[in-house]
Amino acid sequence: MSHYSSGFYSNKRERNLSRKYDDDYTENDDLKIRLDRTKHAQTRIQQRGFSDLAIELIEVFGKPTTQKGGTEVLRIPAQLVENLRKAINHVDGASIVFNPETNKIITAQHNIKN
Repeated sequence: MSHYSSGFYSNKRERNLSRKYDDDYTENDDLKIRLDRTKHAQTRIQQRGFSDLAIELIEVFGKPTTQKGGTEVLRIPAQLVENLRKAINHVDGASIVFNPETNKIITAQHNIKN
């Protein structure tokens, strides 16, 4: 079961049953995201002007709230949005060095301009 949600629908996501049983299933191969999109969702995302990055941010940082009928809503709390804005300002011109074998960060640095 997913670490950020609960209930029947999260189990369905985890087992990827939607791919097999939902007629309006559309897989998103462009992003490494957690949730698959229905055709309805894809239409609404486009109509409402959400970028794929915005949807991915909501999926990664959103906090779940259970609704009637067993569905869940993901929203990024206002304080976290503010913290993300501040963090984005600090990543421009920054990088980290890591060891892929140990999966550990070795150092953080400002990018050197050549």
